[in-house]
Amino acid sequence: MPQKPIAQDWRDQVYTLCGSGRKRSVVEMFQLLEAEGIRLGRNDYPSKRSLNRIRDDFHRLPEPQQREYGQVRWPDSFGRGDLPWEAGRAALDLLRFHDEQGLDRPTVRHVRWFWRVGMAAPGIPTQDADRLSEHLATAEFLAVANLGTTEVQGLEWLLAYQPWRSDDDAAAYQRLAARQDVPRYPTLVATSVLDGTPEALRSFYQALLGPTSGQERYEQVARALYKEGEATDG
Repeated sequence: MPQKPIAQDWRDQVYTLCGSGRKRSVVEMFQLLEAEGIRLGRNDYPSKRSLNRIRDDFHRLPEPQQREYGQVRWPDSFGRGDLPWEAGRAALDLLRFHDEQGLDRPTVRHVRWFWRVGMAAPGIPTQDADRLSEHLATAEFLAVANLGTTEVQGLEWLLAYQPWRSDDDAAAYQRLAARQDVPRYPTLVATSVLDGTPEALRSFYQALLGPTSGQERYEQVARALYKEGEATDG
């Protein structure tokens, strides 16, 4: 009888563990996944034998792809070229924000978008930059994995008007929002067309935020993302 394929979300979690920079034995990884499976009420997590195969698959990936699954650490992530040194301050700001919110370390992909958002709109509140970069990282993941698309409505206008800066900027943006029919600040609306499965989206958020925080975030946004034009309050 053919062996049942390993669910993609478990495979991605193994990749995240392999890319974390911490060496773990197969037994340690199995124990972590088993505990997560119990928490989620699932028993389809990989066996130790399957974990060996998945780990080998990870190490066969091109090095740049491997590093996308890694958590950011200063200075290591910058010294080996995962991110440019110029993104260091942004990475440390996001690291502090995640720590204060009880989240895992941000990934390379998340930090890269957080940095880009900050360059586009210097002075943007960290919470807003985190929400926007999370959506942008999601969009990149979906595109790379050929799972569909997601777009934050009015993102360009939001960064152009920077309504968080002053009452005048906020008023100008609200007039723009009415004229262009885009969401009013601070509401975010993600318009999504997804070809993939909820499990693929779940695995992304767990890779982005860690198993527990990622599951919580997935539960908050999954329904909205799988319905075109639904609002998410981040």
